[in-house]
Amino acid sequence: REQRLLLRAAELEAERDALGARVAELEARAAYLARFAPPSATAGESEGFPVDLAGKRQASARKLEGRRREQKVGAFQRQRSARVIQRALRDRRGSEASCGA
Repeated sequence: REQRLLLRAAELEAERDALGARVAELEARAAYLARFAPPSATAGESEGFPVDLAGKRQASARKLEGRRREQKVGAFQRQRSARVIQRALRDRRGSEASCGA
């Protein structure tokens, strides 16, 4: 059993090394291809489609605003639930004190 585990561990290490080499190869290829890409190339532009930059900016601004709103709501809900928990603990302590526990 121990031999099988050691063999499997060696296989996994070899697989990990092969994957690391593949990642390095792909990164090198991406860096090579990036040298030939125009500076502002997006997926649309590189395929010959005109890209509406103003529309893109508006969309990303809306997305950012949505994220900010979600963060504010999340922070408010966390504060509210913390207050509810604190109140419940305080009430429980009060009832324990009145019972003489």
